[in-house]
Amino acid sequence: MMGTNVNGLMVKLRLLNVLVIFYAALGGAVAAAQEYPARPVRMIVANAPGGPTDAAARVIAQGLGDELKQAFVVENRAGAGGIIGTQAAAGAAPDGYTVLLSASGPLVVTPYMRKTLGYDPVASFAPVGFAAHSPLFLVVPATSKITTVGQLMSEARANPGKLNYGTAGIGTPPFMSAELFKRATGLNIKHVSYSGGQSQIHVALMTGELDMLFDSPSGLPLVKGGKLRALAVTSPERSELSPETPTMIEAGIADFQVNAWYALLVPAATPPSVRNKLSEALSRVLKSAVVRERYKTLGFEVPKESGGVEVAKVIQTEGARWKGLIESLGLPKE
Repeated sequence: MMGTNVNGLMVKLRLLNVLVIFYAALGGAVAAAQEYPARPVRMIVANAPGGPTDAAARVIAQGLGDELKQAFVVENRAGAGGIIGTQAAAGAAPDGYTVLLSASGPLVVTPYMRKTLGYDPVASFAPVGFAAHSPLFLVVPATSKITTVGQLMSEARANPGKLNYGTAGIGTPPFMSAELFKRATGLNIKHVSYSGGQSQIHVALMTGELDMLFDSPSGLPLVKGGKLRALAVTSPERSELSPETPTMIEAGIADFQVNAWYALLVPAATPPSVRNKLSEALSRVLKSAVVRERYKTLGFEVPKESGGVEVAKVIQTEGARWKGLIESLGLPKE
């Protein structure tokens, strides 16, 4: 009888030990999540310093650092059209101490233009939220006789293949926007690629070497200075950066929407508690008056929705759209 009692007591003690270990581990995990971040966080940017992605990253890194009381250090890992940095972020430890601030290209365009990638835009990452939006503006020289999108379409139809547009290369947001415009309207407009960057393209447009351009907001000072003319903006609603400019939809191009966007992501296996903490902090950063004012000077808009669910949805839908366009153009994979 006493042996039975002893055995029962031993079973209870073992069960108690298991429960103690379980709750200790659970408490440790909760404490770790509450303490995050306990050391500096690396923010990978798959672009060189000085560009729009880098600019957005530095604003967000400063804001997250202020919110979470820990440094967010921008690390530029440029190369191969954004693949090198994006691949590095995908392979990082999923502990919240490596995050990726990415432009849309490496997630929704590049995957369909490269034979090998080294990451999956959906499976490799857990989106945290949108960091910034940046619409494009359809612009022409200020000296052009064209003053509306309708006139541009009429001119292109009357002279097939005569008009041209410029970009910094195939696959860039201005290129994809122009080709989407051509597909939506059936127009024949030639592409001219420039290796000298946006300033060279602006000069070509102002001198009449180019007829049109889907431009980033970096060209708005030239519009306001009377050097270029904005015909329309590609966002679904008029942009606060230039509220007098009609949308492409208002100009008669149904469902034409393009936004260059920037998102914060972490490796896929990063704990939900860490992702949520980052997402909540990002939301607070984007509500800051200081950040909103800084964004205006950089040509960014604050996203209306910034959660990870929205980013995941856009990666899926835009990926499908650009994949279809790329295939219809017959662009070879590099």
